[in-house]
Amino acid sequence: MDISREIQQTILHTELLKSKLLTGLHCNPRDPNANRKMAIAYTGRSCIGIPIFNSENIPIYCLRFWKQDDVLKSRKKEKETCINISEVLNKLVKRHDLKFFVQYQFLNEGLVIDEQRIIPCILMDWAGETLADKLYPGHDSNGKPKSKPSKDQYKMMADSFAFMCQKMKEAGIVHGDLSSNNIVVTNDWHLKLIDYDSIYIPSEDVVNTQSSVGTKGFQHPGRFSAKKKSTTDDNFSQLIIYLTLLTYYYNPQLNNVQDKIEEMLFSDSDLQSADKFRDSLAYKEIKKFGNQELLFYLEIIENSLSKPYTEVPFLCDLINERKEEILQVQLANFCGICGHHFDNNTDKYCPDCGAKREKII
Repeated sequence: MDISREIQQTILHTELLKSKLLTGLHCNPRDPNANRKMAIAYTGRSCIGIPIFNSENIPIYCLRFWKQDDVLKSRKKEKETCINISEVLNKLVKRHDLKFFVQYQFLNEGLVIDEQRIIPCILMDWAGETLADKLYPGHDSNGKPKSKPSKDQYKMMADSFAFMCQKMKEAGIVHGDLSSNNIVVTNDWHLKLIDYDSIYIPSEDVVNTQSSVGTKGFQHPGRFSAKKKSTTDDNFSQLIIYLTLLTYYYNPQLNNVQDKIEEMLFSDSDLQSADKFRDSLAYKEIKKFGNQELLFYLEIIENSLSKPYTEVPFLCDLINERKEEILQVQLANFCGICGHHFDNNTDKYCPDCGAKREKII
Protein backbone atom coordinates (compact mmCIF):
# COMPACT_ATOMS: atom_id res chain seq x y z
CA MET A 1 0.00 0.00 0.00
CA ASP A 2 1.29 3.45 -0.96
CA ILE A 3 1.27 5.68 2.13
CA SER A 4 3.14 8.63 0.63
CA ARG A 5 0.09 10.94 0.77
CA GLU A 6 -0.39 10.19 4.47
CA ILE A 7 3.27 10.86 5.15
CA GLN A 8 3.24 14.16 3.30
CA GLN A 9 0.03 15.38 4.93
CA THR A 10 1.24 14.38 8.38
CA ILE A 11 4.70 15.85 8.22
CA LEU A 12 3.79 19.02 6.35
CA HIS A 13 0.89 19.98 8.59
CA THR A 14 1.90 18.69 12.03
CA GLU A 15 5.02 18.30 14.13
CA LEU A 16 4.67 14.61 15.00
CA LEU A 17 8.36 13.81 14.68
CA LYS A 18 9.33 11.09 17.14
CA SER A 19 13.14 11.04 17.20
CA LYS A 20 14.92 12.82 20.05
CA LEU A 21 17.59 13.82 17.54
CA LEU A 22 15.09 16.24 16.02
CA THR A 23 14.16 18.04 19.25
CA GLY A 24 13.77 21.76 18.60
CA LEU A 25 13.62 21.32 14.83
CA HIS A 26 10.58 21.60 12.60
CA CYS A 27 9.35 20.38 9.23
CA ASN A 28 7.23 23.35 8.14
CA PRO A 29 9.19 26.16 6.44
CA ARG A 30 7.95 29.47 7.81
CA ASP A 31 8.29 31.11 4.44
CA PRO A 32 5.00 30.28 2.66
CA ASN A 33 6.79 30.44 -0.67
CA ALA A 34 9.59 28.08 0.39
CA ASN A 35 10.46 25.32 -2.03
CA ARG A 36 8.72 22.11 -0.97
CA LYS A 37 9.78 19.96 -3.87
CA MET A 38 11.74 17.75 -1.48
CA ALA A 39 8.36 16.65 -0.09
CA ILE A 40 7.15 15.35 -3.43
CA ALA A 41 7.17 11.63 -4.18
CA TYR A 42 8.45 11.63 -7.75
CA THR A 43 6.78 9.20 -10.14
CA GLY A 44 8.29 5.75 -9.89
CA ARG A 45 10.44 6.55 -6.88
CA SER A 46 10.36 4.30 -3.82
CA CYS A 47 10.84 7.07 -1.25
CA ILE A 48 9.97 10.66 -0.45
CA GLY A 49 12.26 13.20 1.17
CA ILE A 50 11.31 15.87 3.72
CA PRO A 51 13.60 18.77 4.73
CA ILE A 52 13.96 19.49 8.46
CA PHE A 53 14.65 23.08 9.51
CA ASN A 54 16.36 24.69 12.51
CA SER A 55 15.12 27.75 14.42
CA GLU A 56 16.59 30.03 11.73
CA ASN A 57 14.55 28.24 9.07
CA ILE A 58 17.66 26.68 7.50
CA PRO A 59 17.38 23.03 6.38
CA ILE A 60 19.91 20.85 8.18
CA TYR A 61 18.51 17.33 7.74
CA CYS A 62 16.47 15.38 5.24
CA LEU A 63 14.11 12.61 6.37
CA ARG A 64 13.70 9.84 3.81
CA PHE A 65 10.57 7.69 4.08
CA TRP A 66 9.61 4.59 2.13
CA LYS A 67 6.32 5.01 0.26
CA GLN A 68 5.28 1.40 0.67
CA ASP A 69 4.18 0.28 4.11
CA ASP A 70 5.29 -3.29 3.41
CA VAL A 71 8.77 -1.98 4.20
CA LEU A 72 7.58 -1.62 7.79
CA LYS A 73 7.11 -5.36 7.99
CA SER A 74 10.79 -5.90 7.22
CA ARG A 75 12.09 -3.13 9.47
CA LYS A 76 14.78 -5.32 11.04
CA LYS A 77 16.24 -6.24 7.65
CA GLU A 78 16.11 -2.62 6.44
CA LYS A 79 17.84 -1.45 9.59
CA GLU A 80 20.61 -4.05 9.35
CA THR A 81 21.20 -3.24 5.67
CA CYS A 82 21.25 0.51 6.36
CA ILE A 83 23.69 0.18 9.26
CA ASN A 84 26.00 -2.12 7.28
CA ILE A 85 26.14 0.21 4.28
CA SER A 86 26.68 3.20 6.54
CA GLU A 87 29.62 1.54 8.29
CA VAL A 88 31.24 0.42 5.03
CA LEU A 89 30.81 3.84 3.44
CA ASN A 90 32.22 5.62 6.50
CA LYS A 91 35.33 3.43 6.23
CA LEU A 92 35.75 4.02 2.50
CA VAL A 93 35.02 7.75 2.81
CA LYS A 94 37.96 8.08 5.18
CA ARG A 95 40.23 5.80 3.18
CA HIS A 96 39.59 7.42 -0.22
CA ASP A 97 38.44 10.91 0.86
CA LEU A 98 34.95 10.47 -0.61
CA LYS A 99 33.35 13.62 0.74
CA PHE A 100 30.50 13.43 -1.76
CA PHE A 101 28.71 10.68 0.17
CA VAL A 102 26.09 12.15 2.51
CA GLN A 103 26.16 10.81 6.07
CA TYR A 104 22.98 9.14 7.34
CA GLN A 105 21.46 6.83 9.95
CA PHE A 106 18.37 4.65 10.36
CA LEU A 107 15.64 5.76 12.79
CA ASN A 108 13.27 3.10 14.10
CA GLU A 109 10.82 5.75 15.20
CA GLY A 110 10.77 8.61 12.74
CA LEU A 111 7.21 9.81 12.33
CA VAL A 112 3.87 9.30 14.07
CA ILE A 113 1.11 8.73 11.50
CA ASP A 114 -1.48 7.92 14.18
CA GLU A 115 -1.58 6.23 17.58
CA GLN A 116 -1.05 2.81 16.00
CA ARG A 117 1.60 3.64 13.44
CA ILE A 118 5.08 4.95 14.14
CA ILE A 119 7.16 4.48 11.02
CA PRO A 120 10.92 4.29 10.38
CA CYS A 121 12.99 6.53 8.14
CA ILE A 122 16.54 7.47 7.25
CA LEU A 123 17.96 10.67 8.71
CA MET A 124 20.46 12.30 6.34
CA ASP A 125 22.54 15.44 6.58
CA TRP A 126 21.10 18.17 4.37
CA ALA A 127 23.47 18.76 1.45
CA GLY A 128 21.34 20.85 -0.87
CA GLU A 129 18.59 20.66 -3.46
CA THR A 130 18.54 17.84 -5.98
CA LEU A 131 20.29 18.25 -9.30
CA ALA A 132 16.84 17.96 -10.91
CA ASP A 133 15.56 20.96 -8.95
CA LYS A 134 18.65 23.00 -9.79
CA LEU A 135 18.54 22.27 -13.52
CA TYR A 136 14.77 22.48 -13.91
CA PRO A 137 13.57 24.82 -11.13
CA GLY A 138 10.12 25.50 -12.54
CA HIS A 139 8.17 28.65 -11.56
CA ASP A 140 7.68 30.67 -8.38
CA SER A 141 4.33 31.35 -6.68
CA ASN A 142 3.69 34.22 -9.12
CA GLY A 143 4.19 32.02 -12.15
CA LYS A 144 7.55 33.56 -13.00
CA PRO A 145 10.29 31.15 -14.20
CA LYS A 146 12.98 30.62 -11.56
CA SER A 147 16.58 31.25 -12.54
CA LYS A 148 18.66 28.37 -13.87
CA PRO A 149 22.38 27.86 -13.26
CA SER A 150 24.87 30.14 -14.99
CA LYS A 151 27.31 28.93 -17.63
CA ASP A 152 30.13 28.70 -15.06
CA GLN A 153 27.90 26.84 -12.60
CA TYR A 154 27.11 24.20 -15.20
CA LYS A 155 30.85 23.72 -15.68
CA MET A 156 31.49 23.45 -11.94
CA MET A 157 28.84 20.74 -11.65
CA ALA A 158 30.24 18.86 -14.67
CA ASP A 159 33.77 18.95 -13.20
CA SER A 160 32.48 17.90 -9.78
CA PHE A 161 30.59 14.99 -11.33
CA ALA A 162 33.63 13.82 -13.29
CA PHE A 163 35.77 13.94 -10.14
CA MET A 164 33.13 11.97 -8.24
CA CYS A 165 33.02 9.25 -10.90
CA GLN A 166 36.82 8.96 -10.90
CA LYS A 167 36.95 8.57 -7.10
CA MET A 168 34.15 6.00 -7.09
CA LYS A 169 36.03 3.87 -9.61
CA GLU A 170 39.20 4.08 -7.53
CA ALA A 171 37.26 3.04 -4.40
CA GLY A 172 35.40 0.23 -6.18
CA ILE A 173 31.94 1.68 -5.46
CA VAL A 174 28.96 1.43 -7.80
CA HIS A 175 26.02 3.63 -6.83
CA GLY A 176 23.61 1.66 -8.99
CA ASP A 177 20.99 4.37 -9.50
CA LEU A 178 22.66 7.57 -10.66
CA SER A 179 20.01 10.10 -11.62
CA SER A 180 19.24 13.79 -11.21
CA ASN A 181 17.06 13.02 -8.18
CA ASN A 182 19.79 11.03 -6.43
CA ILE A 183 22.38 13.80 -6.72
CA VAL A 184 22.25 16.99 -4.63
CA VAL A 185 23.99 20.31 -5.23
CA THR A 186 25.81 22.16 -2.45
CA ASN A 187 25.92 25.94 -2.07
CA ASP A 188 29.27 26.06 -3.88
CA TRP A 189 27.92 23.97 -6.79
CA HIS A 190 29.65 20.73 -5.89
CA LEU A 191 27.70 17.49 -6.17
CA LYS A 192 26.94 14.83 -3.58
CA LEU A 193 25.24 11.44 -3.77
CA ILE A 194 22.16 10.27 -1.90
CA ASP A 195 19.94 7.14 -2.03
CA TYR A 196 22.08 4.04 -1.57
CA ASP A 197 19.33 1.46 -2.19
CA SER A 198 21.20 0.01 -5.17
CA ILE A 199 24.79 0.41 -4.00
CA TYR A 200 27.30 -2.28 -4.94
CA ILE A 201 30.74 -2.59 -3.31
CA PRO A 202 32.08 -6.03 -4.30
CA SER A 203 35.35 -5.69 -2.34
CA GLU A 204 33.29 -5.26 0.85
CA ASP A 205 30.59 -7.84 -0.02
CA VAL A 206 27.96 -5.10 -0.12
CA VAL A 207 25.15 -5.87 -2.56
CA ASN A 208 21.97 -3.86 -1.96
CA THR A 209 19.31 -5.08 -4.39
CA GLN A 210 16.28 -3.01 -3.35
CA SER A 211 16.29 -1.12 -6.66
CA SER A 212 18.73 -3.02 -8.81
CA VAL A 213 18.16 -1.65 -12.33
CA GLY A 214 18.20 2.12 -11.79
CA THR A 215 15.96 4.94 -13.00
CA LYS A 216 14.46 5.14 -16.48
CA GLY A 217 15.89 7.96 -18.54
CA PHE A 218 19.38 7.27 -17.22
CA GLN A 219 19.92 3.61 -18.04
CA HIS A 220 21.05 1.52 -20.97
CA PRO A 221 18.04 -0.60 -22.07
CA GLY A 222 20.06 -3.76 -21.54
CA ARG A 223 20.34 -3.14 -17.84
CA PHE A 224 16.65 -3.71 -17.20
CA SER A 225 17.05 -7.38 -18.05
CA ALA A 226 20.30 -7.82 -16.10
CA LYS A 227 20.23 -10.68 -13.61
CA LYS A 228 23.19 -9.61 -11.47
CA LYS A 229 25.19 -6.57 -10.45
CA SER A 230 28.17 -5.34 -12.46
CA THR A 231 30.99 -2.90 -11.79
CA THR A 232 29.87 -1.14 -14.99
CA ASP A 233 26.29 -0.49 -13.80
CA ASP A 234 26.92 3.25 -13.43
CA ASN A 235 28.76 3.78 -16.71
CA PHE A 236 25.86 4.60 -19.02
CA SER A 237 24.13 6.92 -16.56
CA GLN A 238 27.46 8.68 -15.96
CA LEU A 239 27.62 9.49 -19.68
CA ILE A 240 24.04 10.76 -19.77
CA ILE A 241 24.54 13.06 -16.79
CA TYR A 242 27.97 14.33 -17.84
CA LEU A 243 26.94 15.02 -21.44
CA THR A 244 23.86 16.89 -20.18
CA LEU A 245 25.91 19.16 -17.90
CA LEU A 246 28.53 19.78 -20.59
CA THR A 247 25.84 20.56 -23.15
CA TYR A 248 24.23 23.14 -20.86
CA TYR A 249 27.68 24.66 -20.26
CA TYR A 250 28.47 25.08 -23.95
CA ASN A 251 24.92 25.98 -24.94
CA PRO A 252 22.65 26.90 -21.97
CA GLN A 253 19.72 27.41 -24.36
CA LEU A 254 19.47 23.64 -24.78
CA ASN A 255 18.21 23.44 -21.21
CA ASN A 256 14.81 24.15 -22.74
CA VAL A 257 14.71 20.89 -24.72
CA GLN A 258 12.58 19.10 -22.10
CA ASP A 259 10.77 19.86 -18.85
CA LYS A 260 10.51 16.51 -17.04
CA ILE A 261 12.58 16.65 -13.89
CA GLU A 262 12.61 12.84 -13.68
CA GLU A 263 14.82 12.87 -16.81
CA MET A 264 17.57 15.08 -18.20
CA LEU A 265 18.58 15.96 -21.75
CA PHE A 266 17.36 12.60 -23.11
CA SER A 267 14.10 10.84 -22.29
CA ASP A 268 13.67 7.15 -21.56
CA SER A 269 12.18 6.61 -25.03
CA ASP A 270 15.24 8.30 -26.60
CA LEU A 271 17.48 5.64 -25.05
CA GLN A 272 15.65 2.53 -26.25
CA SER A 273 17.86 2.08 -29.31
CA ALA A 274 20.57 3.79 -31.34
CA ASP A 275 17.99 4.71 -33.99
CA LYS A 276 15.67 6.37 -31.47
CA PHE A 277 18.66 8.13 -29.93
CA ARG A 278 19.66 9.57 -33.30
CA ASP A 279 16.07 10.67 -33.88
CA SER A 280 15.84 12.58 -30.56
CA LEU A 281 15.65 16.38 -30.51
CA ALA A 282 18.62 16.67 -28.14
CA TYR A 283 20.81 14.51 -30.41
CA LYS A 284 19.97 16.65 -33.43
CA GLU A 285 20.59 19.90 -31.54
CA ILE A 286 24.01 18.75 -30.29
CA LYS A 287 24.94 17.60 -33.80
CA LYS A 288 23.90 20.96 -35.19
CA PHE A 289 25.88 22.82 -32.51
CA GLY A 290 29.03 21.03 -33.68
CA ASN A 291 31.16 21.20 -30.51
CA GLN A 292 33.84 18.49 -30.75
CA GLU A 293 33.80 17.58 -27.06
CA LEU A 294 30.03 17.13 -27.05
CA LEU A 295 30.18 15.12 -30.27
CA PHE A 296 32.78 12.83 -28.72
CA TYR A 297 30.48 11.80 -25.84
CA LEU A 298 27.41 11.78 -28.06
CA GLU A 299 29.09 9.21 -30.31
CA ILE A 300 30.11 7.08 -27.31
CA ILE A 301 26.48 6.92 -26.13
CA GLU A 302 25.24 6.24 -29.64
CA ASN A 303 27.68 3.33 -30.08
CA SER A 304 26.94 2.02 -26.58
CA LEU A 305 23.27 1.55 -27.44
CA SER A 306 24.30 -1.09 -29.98
CA LYS A 307 26.39 -3.02 -27.44
CA PRO A 308 25.72 -4.88 -24.17
CA TYR A 309 25.50 -2.42 -21.27
CA THR A 310 28.47 -4.09 -19.58
CA GLU A 311 30.69 -2.86 -22.44
CA VAL A 312 29.91 0.83 -21.88
CA PRO A 313 33.23 2.52 -20.94
CA PHE A 314 33.93 4.37 -17.69
CA LEU A 315 33.51 8.13 -17.92
CA CYS A 316 36.85 8.81 -16.21
CA ASP A 317 38.67 6.64 -18.76
CA LEU A 318 37.08 8.57 -21.61
CA ILE A 319 37.99 11.93 -20.04
CA ASN A 320 41.60 10.81 -19.60
CA GLU A 321 41.64 9.54 -23.18
CA ARG A 322 40.51 12.93 -24.48
CA LYS A 323 43.10 14.72 -22.35
CA GLU A 324 45.86 12.60 -23.87
CA GLU A 325 44.62 13.31 -27.37
CA ILE A 326 44.43 17.05 -26.72
CA LEU A 327 47.83 17.21 -25.06
CA GLN A 328 49.35 14.98 -27.77
CA VAL A 329 51.28 13.11 -25.12
CA GLN A 330 54.85 12.23 -26.10
CA LEU A 331 55.72 8.60 -25.38
CA ALA A 332 59.18 7.46 -24.29
CA ASN A 333 61.68 6.57 -27.03
CA PHE A 334 63.01 3.55 -25.13
CA CYS A 335 61.37 0.81 -23.06
CA GLY A 336 62.23 1.28 -19.39
CA ILE A 337 62.33 -2.50 -18.84
CA CYS A 338 64.21 -4.07 -21.75
CA GLY A 339 65.58 -1.03 -23.60
CA HIS A 340 63.67 -1.59 -26.86
CA HIS A 341 63.85 1.48 -29.14
CA PHE A 342 60.51 2.79 -30.40
CA ASP A 343 60.46 4.40 -33.84
CA ASN A 344 56.91 5.80 -33.48
CA ASN A 345 54.67 7.62 -31.00
CA THR A 346 51.72 5.22 -31.26
CA ASP A 347 52.78 1.92 -29.66
CA LYS A 348 51.35 1.77 -26.13
CA TYR A 349 53.23 -1.42 -25.13
CA CYS A 350 56.72 -2.76 -25.80
CA PRO A 351 56.65 -5.40 -28.61
CA ASP A 352 59.58 -7.23 -27.00
CA CYS A 353 58.70 -7.50 -23.31
CA GLY A 354 55.08 -6.30 -23.19
CA ALA A 355 55.74 -3.52 -20.67
CA LYS A 356 53.50 -0.46 -20.84
CA ARG A 357 55.28 2.42 -22.56
CA GLU A 358 56.04 5.42 -20.33
CA LYS A 359 54.79 8.90 -21.12
CA ILE A 360 56.81 12.11 -21.34
CA ILE A 361 54.62 15.15 -20.69
